[in-house]
Amino acid sequence: MRAKYRLPFGVAALAALSVVVAAASAGANAPATSAAETPFKVGFVTTLSGIKDGGVNQAANGGLERAMSSLGVTGVVRSTGSASDYVPGLTTFGREGYNLVIAPRMVGELTQVVPQFPKVMYGGIDVPIDEFLEVPANYVGIMFRNEQSGYLAGYLAGLVIDQSKLKKHATAIGGVADSDEAQRYIAGFVAGVKRADRTIKVEVRWADTVTERRVCTKIAQEQLKRGTSVIFSVAGRCGDSALKAAADKRVWGIGFDFDQSSLGPRILTSAMKKVDTAVFLTVRDAKAGTLKGGADIRYGVAQGAVGLGKISPKVPRALVKKVTALEAQIKAGKIKIPTAVR
Repeated sequence: MRAKYRLPFGVAALAALSVVVAAASAGANAPATSAAETPFKVGFVTTLSGIKDGGVNQAANGGLERAMSSLGVTGVVRSTGSASDYVPGLTTFGREGYNLVIAPRMVGELTQVVPQFPKVMYGGIDVPIDEFLEVPANYVGIMFRNEQSGYLAGYLAGLVIDQSKLKKHATAIGGVADSDEAQRYIAGFVAGVKRADRTIKVEVRWADTVTERRVCTKIAQEQLKRGTSVIFSVAGRCGDSALKAAADKRVWGIGFDFDQSSLGPRILTSAMKKVDTAVFLTVRDAKAGTLKGGADIRYGVAQGAVGLGKISPKVPRALVKKVTALEAQIKAGKIKIPTAVR
């Protein structure tokens, strides 16, 4: 069962936010729950983009729904109307004694709220524990081995360049150079391209922004003039413009984080983090009592939490099989992939 209730989290709606997303076994006339059957409660606070953002919120909610269906947990989703709602949302779940509270990318808000509720476990998607001045025992950073999906994307790009006899030149555009997330993606991409063909030149360019589209457009256009055959974008909204510039010149683009194949037929693939899987696994372990706080959990290929999105149907099946074989090697721990750009 995937039933759920979602409500806006604004000041006027605060009193109404106790609506529970019931587990599959719950019914309107169900008997009172005994102490031994007290449900495991999971709260999720969305970012401003909302539950149907096609990104981190929607994926996280999918993982929560899966946990509700297969693990019998109870879940509540609280949508936010403004950034000022983040702290109240996280705080309300803490005061109500939820077993686990999950939120994406709320760095300042999580570091403020988590220490106030030491008996409640919090999980921050893409918020590493080193953001805290003092390590809290009731917190886990839900992180990803982005270098693994970047490696697979780079390997595919290199194979396609060789198979199609394109110019041996690839480009990676990152948003902010001191972002560990971007470093992992791009380091993996460069290494993956080189695994396919060491003679392919890979250039890395940093936009120093993830929002200013014109910056990434300019970088992409410069790289296209240099004859690049593939552009890998790890720069948010700014990077989307780079993918568009590549498509306009009928050059392959590679997206990141989520499947960006909807951007058009020139998207070769996407280096994905599977937030839904990571959230499900976090809830599963928390319910089982095996989730240890005070550290990050970095999910990867071995957990089914990173990989490639849809691969263009124009890619020969033989190349796809090679990528699949490489993924199996990564899963088996046979390949060491760099996590920072050299």
